[in-house]
Formats: sequence, structure tokens, C-alpha cells
Amino acid sequence: MTINTVGIPLAIGVVGASGFLAGHLVPALKLAGHVPRVFGRTQSPTGDVHPPPSHPSDLAGLDVVVHLAGIAHQKATDEDYASVNIDFATSVATLCRDAGVGRLMYISTSQVHGRYSDSPIGPQSPYNPPSAYASSKMRAEIELKRLLDASGTDLSIIRPSLVYAANAKANFHRFRAAARRGLPLPLGGARAKRSMVSIDNLNDAILTLASSSQQNSICLPADADDLTVAEIYSTLCSAAGHHRVFLPPAPGWAMRGIMSLAGQSEMFDSLFRKAVVDRHHWSDLGWAPKQTVHEGLAYAMLD
Repeated sequence: MTINTVGIPLAIGVVGASGFLAGHLVPALKLAGHVPRVFGRTQSPTGDVHPPPSHPSDLAGLDVVVHLAGIAHQKATDEDYASVNIDFATSVATLCRDAGVGRLMYISTSQVHGRYSDSPIGPQSPYNPPSAYASSKMRAEIELKRLLDASGTDLSIIRPSLVYAANAKANFHRFRAAARRGLPLPLGGARAKRSMVSIDNLNDAILTLASSSQQNSICLPADADDLTVAEIYSTLCSAAGHHRVFLPPAPGWAMRGIMSLAGQSEMFDSLFRKAVVDRHHWSDLGWAPKQTVHEGLAYAMLD
């Protein structure tokens, strides 16, 4: 089966209905004129969420399947990661192949290349997963490539950097809450640039690649500009009406020690180490972000 051209409505399956990403992607698909078929373990009274696919007939007639399902929280066991992030993903890929789906879009993570990097990361950067979660996404990528190689189902891999939105969780949720209050966080020394991607830019990348004629594409979507963590927080504060928030310049070694004692060593890397995307591959894929990072952060502060 071939992929339809840009501008033609597609039948798009979305696996992982209950997650943060699906909650934004499904409305975006409908707005763009596509026809989503949503799969998830959380059922809907209206019947618009199907059980997880278990037979090729569940995916019959779909042009594209976007695989969002996965677990990322730190309390998951290695068995959890293997079962959900690897085994279930490969099961969906097998069903796509057997059902004749034109393209499987696998949503991975830029962390397969590491939590930080001194040089920009791109599609050909080496794997360097820093956690069990990132390792499971890497292993899933490798297995999906093996399964779908030389099949009629194209594999598109999307490795987003930090995805942010008003209802994002983890560190961004904490930043957003602190920015609402204009708290003076000790981020003055956080001067390393970080790439992020707004939920709207991520959805736009998915929509663009769903219709693309490019085969076996790998994309690392991000906003057009990188900011330091201090700049990110200051922008959030400004959007909340706090325009002159003081950010004490606590030295990196002190912050590393405090976070290590608090069992948050990973957070130090996320706040104080460089991690930026090499954007050169975007032009080959025919995609560029439409929303600026400052627009995205301002929207993320809206209720």
C-alpha cells in the first residue's frame, strides 16, 4: 500500500488513547480532515475508543498507524518496559505489516541519544540511552526496523525532545506551577541550551510525515530556537505576569550536590547540561516548526 499525497484525508490509527500525546493529536487529526481510529485500554461511553489491536482486521483500511503507547515513569520495572515499550510495539508493527498498513509512525524519544550531548544530535547520532526507559525505546526502534524491513509497511520514527504543553507533567509541570507564583528559583547558572518542542509543533511534524513520500524517515522535531533553562523559566514567568523574577546564580557543583542528595541526579543533567537538535534534516523531510518557542511557552501558561 502506498502513502497518500499531501492534502488527501487519511485513515489514521492512534494507539495509546489515554496518554498525554493522544489527547492533543486526535483533535489535531480531525481538524486537519483526517479520520482517526483510536485504540486504548481506557474505554469511552461513546464507543470511539477501540480495544488495543490484537488482529490484523483491527487495522484494516488504515493508511497510517501512529504508535504512542508506552510507559516512561521511573517506578516501572525492566519487565514493564519490555512488555509495553518493546513487546507491544512489535506486536502492533506485525499487525500493521499483516494488515497492509502503509506506514507505521513510532513515537520514540531523543533520549535514545542521551540525556545531554556536547554536539547537536540528529537522526544519525549514535545511540546512548541513559535509562531503562530510553533503552527500551532504542530496542523497540531496532526491532521495528528488523520487522518491517522490505515489507509493504514503511517505518517512520519520531524522536521528540522535551514535549511541553499546559497539561504536561514532570519537570515542566513543576516549572509552570512555580512560574505562576513568580518564585525565584536558583537557575541563574543554568546557561546550557536545551531543545524543546511544543505540542502543536510535534503534532504538525506527525501530520507532515504521515502524508510524506519520504521512506524510512527519522525526525527529531523541536522548536526553531533553543533556550537555556533560565530563559525558559523567565519566559514562563513573563507569560504569567512576573516580568522581573530574580534567578540566583547558584554554582553548578552546589546544585549537583543538592540534587544528588535528593535523589534527583537526572534532573541536574536536564537543567544544566546541553542538549540541542541538529535541524539540517528537517528540510529533507519537508517540515519546519510553525510556532515559535516563545509562542509555545505563552500558550502553555494558559489554563
